Amino acid sequence: MANVGDTFNTRVEGVERIRFEWQVTQRRAAAKIIPIALLELKRAAPVSSTKPDAGRFKHSIGFRVMSLGGLFSLNFVSTAPYAKYVLEPTAGGANIEPQNTLALRWKNGVGDYVFASSVIRGSTRGNDFNKRVAAKLEPVIMEAFKSSITIITT
Repeated sequence: MANVGDTFNTRVEGVERIRFEWQVTQRRAAAKIIPIALLELKRAAPVSSTKPDAGRFKHSIGFRVMSLGGLFSLNFVSTAPYAKYVLEPTAGGANIEPQNTLALRWKNGVGDYVFASSVIRGSTRGNDFNKRVAAKLEPVIMEAFKSSITIITT
């Protein structure tokens, strides 16, 4: 069995040898997928119409490329510490506490800053925009891989 990242050799009638370059294919496909996926994720990300810092979540969306032993992983992430509260539904009564700081801070409706050591949040639906974008991008991803395949005949 071939290791991840190896090339694949096969015999085809009329062709001496064909070599499929998986790592090259992955890189080429990722170069096509990344800008489209970022654009679509940021376009679909929820943005508050009332908060003065609206758009912070949208601007926190980026990607991480990880490679281990020839296995290539492309992950789209948000660096916002509250991302899980945007994406996942929360039950009423969830206690939200500050992370990497001493207090939570936000502006109220009047524009004054409010500080708290924690807040009890009401229930929220969560926003699965990322799943909708993933479904929308599936044909784009398939086409990116299809057009990126590198076959070398020798």
